[in-house]
Amino acid sequence: MYYQGLADLDLTYTGHGTETQVNHAGVTATLFFNRPHREWTVMIDDPTDQIPLDGLIRASVSLPDGRRLFGAAQRQPILGGCFGLVADNHDEIDLTSVLEQRFAAGQGVVTLSPSMTDEQILTLIKGACTWSNGKAFQVIPPPAE
Repeated sequence: MYYQGLADLDLTYTGHGTETQVNHAGVTATLFFNRPHREWTVMIDDPTDQIPLDGLIRASVSLPDGRRLFGAAQRQPILGGCFGLVADNHDEIDLTSVLEQRFAAGQGVVTLSPSMTDEQILTLIKGACTWSNGKAFQVIPPPAE
């Protein structure tokens, strides 16, 4: 994902044995996801240097569309007004939810395999009927032998 625009930041700092949380609303930010390292790079536009990053340990980044990233954070001194964020909330996909949404939208597809028993086919078709809520779905027969 790449994002550039306004974001609300909740930053948690540590220093002298205490933690402090500070909110910065409406900050212009650019977010990049580094897939191999599973880390976000959050670059902030802070021309007046009002958002300190020294001592940063956790961050929450809320985007206008409702997405929210949060997790361990650390200042990246090489890049200036920037910090790395290892998100606790991975965007994991719930395949059952995806299937149910597709079928409910009339975009369901069931693909039959030649090795399926009649009982397996019946179970699959019944499940598809439940997910579709009466909407049409496509059944792809097994390839001809």
